[in-house]
Amino acid sequence: QIYRKISMKMTRNNTPTMVMMMIMWSGLVMSTIAISTGHIMNSNYVSSNCTENCSNGYYCCDDICCQTQEEACCPDKQHGSICCIAETTQCCPSVGQWDSHCCPRWSVCCLGGRYGCCDPATNKPVDDNDVFALFVISSGSFEAITIDGSSGSRTNVPVPGYDDWDEITRVFAYDETRNLFYLLQASFLQPSTDHNITFYSIDPSSGSVSHRVLEGVVQQGQTDVPSFIYNTPTDEIIFSTLHTTSDNETVYTFYALNPTTASVVQLSQYSNSTDTYVGWFTDVSADGRTLYRLGYFDVYNSIGFGLGITEISQNQAKTTWRYDVPLPKDIGYYISLQVYGDTFLSLAPSSSSSSSDLHLIQWNQTATVVAKFENAHNTPVFGPIVEWMNAAQTSYSALIVKDDIVGDLDRWAIVFVELPSGKTREVLLTPD
Repeated sequence: QIYRKISMKMTRNNTPTMVMMMIMWSGLVMSTIAISTGHIMNSNYVSSNCTENCSNGYYCCDDICCQTQEEACCPDKQHGSICCIAETTQCCPSVGQWDSHCCPRWSVCCLGGRYGCCDPATNKPVDDNDVFALFVISSGSFEAITIDGSSGSRTNVPVPGYDDWDEITRVFAYDETRNLFYLLQASFLQPSTDHNITFYSIDPSSGSVSHRVLEGVVQQGQTDVPSFIYNTPTDEIIFSTLHTTSDNETVYTFYALNPTTASVVQLSQYSNSTDTYVGWFTDVSADGRTLYRLGYFDVYNSIGFGLGITEISQNQAKTTWRYDVPLPKDIGYYISLQVYGDTFLSLAPSSSSSSSDLHLIQWNQTATVVAKFENAHNTPVFGPIVEWMNAAQTSYSALIVKDDIVGDLDRWAIVFVELPSGKTREVLLTPD
């Protein structure tokens, strides 16, 4: 159990208040991670009005107190001064539409964008550096977190409209255009054998939740939702349902869901025994009609590692299993999959038991190491690697765990990879 102190940092224009809290995280589980446009965390308001002496460990920055060791004064006599995190941010003075504000050190002050911070290397405003995530905290509370992709600082908001039953959730789908997380969940609390499926959408910026029961899904006894994924090119959620017939035959039905209207269209169905797990899939093709499942053909016995390919463009789905999955030298096995053009990206550990690194591999007929992450591990307790790639396929990211000699001091980190160059960077999530 690690006690962590969070300073919720926000710009004056967003909220005039400052929040300080002490929380306890134990076995923190990330449900979903995504990177998109959002909020750059600015000033750390430690106190309002320091006309009198600041307490020990703080110094006066005009009208507020800043921490002596960690923060730099960013004066603004007209709008009110702020404190910048000295290690990771720099002060940008008040000019034009901007009050004084703090920008990441790898950026410069500018008049553009939404935050007045620009990256000279890309000639773009720093508007797309936030990471959005859904976490289950040790207490069981479900929270949406905005993480500064430069410093690892975070802002938490509760998500009271979704019941996580104080347990780990499945991985949500993410829509970067609308900045929404999606979830499809069958209800098993109903007395009847027909299980309604509820479509949830969560705004990570506010924690607000909307939900509705789907219409148009065929109810055939105990229906569940094995898999779903949001496909940006077609702007639809592809999902599957599962039910077992009286003859003990497994039937999968595949649908496309419009996230705006919640209208559902049945695409295909699969009801023969070639692949018992065809309704589970890892990713989808750009046209939304080819599904991919990375893993074992025989999941129960962990036999036949490979790639399942299922076509759902016709009424009857067709599936094939590919056993010839190439691996680079000294790489053990793939633990994730993202469709990348006409190839795939997968994370994989080293085949050596003494190595603690993860590798990002690009593969199809051949396999190449794109990037390497040192001291990178999967979630240690009942949780998958959570990864994400933007719709333009120019940026890949994943949430990993950094081991510490003291187990309770393991750290969450986000690794970023620029594509296709393979340039990487890593951000440790704070606070400690």
